[in-house]
Amino acid sequence: MRRSLIIVAAFIAGGFLFLVPGYIRPDSIAVYSYVRSAVFDRDFAFFNEWASAGLLSGDVTLVSEVTPVGVLANHWWIGTSILSLPSYLAAKPFAPDDGFSGLFAVTLGWTNIAFAALTMLIAARLVPRHRALALTAIVIGTPFFWYTFRLPLGTHIAGALCVALLLLALERDDGLLVGLAAGLAIATRIQHVVLLPALLFACIGRPPRFRWRAIAGGTLALLPQAIAWNAIYGSPLGPLVSGGALEGTTWSPFHNLAFGTVLFSSYHGLLTWSPVIALAFIGWLVALREPDKRRLAIIVLLMFAGEWLANGAFDRYFWGGMGFGGRRFTDLAVPFAVGICWFADRFGARMTATLAAIASLWSILVMIGAANGSLPLARYVSPAEFLAAVRSPRSFALRSPIVSREIFLQSLSALLIIGIVAAIVFAVTRLRFARAIAVAYMVVITIAVALIAARTRDRARASARSLHIDVDDSRRYGPLVDQRGLLLDEIAWARANGDDARAARTEAEVREIDRLLAAMGR
Repeated sequence: MRRSLIIVAAFIAGGFLFLVPGYIRPDSIAVYSYVRSAVFDRDFAFFNEWASAGLLSGDVTLVSEVTPVGVLANHWWIGTSILSLPSYLAAKPFAPDDGFSGLFAVTLGWTNIAFAALTMLIAARLVPRHRALALTAIVIGTPFFWYTFRLPLGTHIAGALCVALLLLALERDDGLLVGLAAGLAIATRIQHVVLLPALLFACIGRPPRFRWRAIAGGTLALLPQAIAWNAIYGSPLGPLVSGGALEGTTWSPFHNLAFGTVLFSSYHGLLTWSPVIALAFIGWLVALREPDKRRLAIIVLLMFAGEWLANGAFDRYFWGGMGFGGRRFTDLAVPFAVGICWFADRFGARMTATLAAIASLWSILVMIGAANGSLPLARYVSPAEFLAAVRSPRSFALRSPIVSREIFLQSLSALLIIGIVAAIVFAVTRLRFARAIAVAYMVVITIAVALIAARTRDRARASARSLHIDVDDSRRYGPLVDQRGLLLDEIAWARANGDDARAARTEAEVREIDRLLAAMGR
């Protein structure tokens, strides 16, 4: 209990010192449009959410296209909205009617901190020794800190919580909860489909009922996303099979094979920005030689291999846009903590603490540089620029967010709301029928999503008319403009690395996009 209170208190203190509850366009808007539109409009027609966030350019939508069924596409995921729904509903009577600003933004930011604290509480349970060392290294030495406090309105910490719950369910040998956690992980970030090989290995040697319960739980957790995407795209696979980009898709897998780059590049490389994770790698490999750790070591190695594949091959834009470091690996926070624990078991706590402190100091300097603007996040940064930004004297003057009296009071209100919700959840988990309640919650969510989805297309057409949106041009315009910016980033990266042939091919794609935009008269 004392350990849990220390972890919770540390995250509350961090929230008051570092929380920046601002929306990132379009990511944050898209992620929370599911809950905002469902609660306020009873639909998944996101045109008004897009308009309120300034994501229209005249009469066309930005970033997302209008799908063939006439609804604004949303290739982000519903899982974070499902997890955030209780605190969002609790804040609604006291928050603005726009569903995004004021107490809503602050409550969602603190909800993300609650997810981070719960993730570390689970890590403390799963890490048998050296807990303080492992947890501190992960929180401050990886992108976990950045996405907990600096960019909290997103999906990474919710994804880390789902992966933590998945490992906890495996420890408890509970197939139904394994399935629910895995399904929610995928519904929170679609990249987590690559965790399936690890789950298949985890099922080896377990009774058939474990596997069937896991399949049932996973199906139930994925149904809301499938239903929502079917209403939005006309297919339960949604953006996996369509899109408005140049290729007629949403993502372009296997275009860039960047397995080394995503680990070692100055361009958001995982180990370059967060070297403490190297200790976790070594810990996993060492644990393979120990019978009592081998099974879990294989599971977490398969998890990492899957995420490495997803980041290095499944998305053409491997750097993750305006991200901090290897942001798409943030969700593996608990496996990383376990690996650092195993490293300490093998090489000693003193050596591990020394190496972790040095590595974490590097990451802190990187975070300070990013916070101060000396390290740009939105463009290619060469190795020389990266080192210069970290060494810059400006890096030693972190500007903490200025917390106004209004935001401070909103934070207190948000903490009260989340505290009440957390107390209810904690009480429920102590009940013998807690699993039944978890299943009931997902069943209710699925029914609600189905009812909302049934209204979506008619409401979308009416919303597009009222906002005077050019539906025809919006089928391509936004994704093409967004893709054009990403392709310019790719050109800069290719030129910097001497790959003139790749740069020339990408420049040809930019010219084709310009031709298509000109044909629209845009």
